[in-house]
Amino acid sequence: MKQKMLVTGASGMLGGTLVRYFSPVFEVYASSGQSELPYAEKHLTFDLNRNDYEVLLEWAQPDIIIHSAALTNGNLCDRNPEIALKTNALSLNKIALGAKPETRIIHISTDAVFSSRAHNSNENDFAGSDSVYGKSKELGEFFLQLRSQNFTIIRTTIVGVNQLEGRQGFAEWIVKSAREKERIGLFDDVFFTPICCSTLARIIFKILQNGYFINEKVHIGASEIYSKYNFGISLLKELGLGTDQIEKSKITNFSGRAKRATDQSLNSSYFEKVTGITLPGLIETVKQLKKDFDE
Repeated sequence: MKQKMLVTGASGMLGGTLVRYFSPVFEVYASSGQSELPYAEKHLTFDLNRNDYEVLLEWAQPDIIIHSAALTNGNLCDRNPEIALKTNALSLNKIALGAKPETRIIHISTDAVFSSRAHNSNENDFAGSDSVYGKSKELGEFFLQLRSQNFTIIRTTIVGVNQLEGRQGFAEWIVKSAREKERIGLFDDVFFTPICCSTLARIIFKILQNGYFINEKVHIGASEIYSKYNFGISLLKELGLGTDQIEKSKITNFSGRAKRATDQSLNSSYFEKVTGITLPGLIETVKQLKKDFDE
């Protein structure tokens, strides 16, 4: 009999990828704010801001929960801190309190839990985010650690392809702009360590299979640090698209944006040490993205 897996945030880029990847292996229950999801056999429309989570957990009765749902728009979090708190923090408290003690909970967190002064942060570094979004995610981690005895917190930065039509992520925006000959600017002063959603899905499977990182935080990202500009140029070259319309820009020249670190890099050496898995660099990441775009 297949184990039951609940994936929250299943309409998102990572959540959708997880539903598709795990459906052949687990009995996957997908929840989202959408009325329906064409790629989910079992789907429940669920508002994470509601007080009662019993309907969600009784419906899925999960052995495993992957909580990928989040309010990630920094400006929206700044304008609505109470909603950010409910969605990104209190949801973890409700899930952990309502789930069976033996339920394995994988929480997808973010590099944004670290301050704007951080660089190549590891799991033992002080978080101390200076944004509403980062603080709400940091608090979600706290609640999960407080309430659950069978959790893994994965801090990461994702790139990939949306499974739900009409959605557009960072990589998709770059590709669409290049195909339409639209001139865009990419920050050459913002550095990150992204990993493909499809790669992260395979890694999560390994974590579940081997029982890695129980009751721990772990960073999972690229093996090297690069700018968003270099990422975009490398992606377009891998896809055989022109780069003439891509300009270097500076995040410091933009006003009205939610506060976010210019260095969003994560150190994933602990993950590599424990698992023996070598994480991808820039070249491997854009090659995997090409495969994901072609599917």
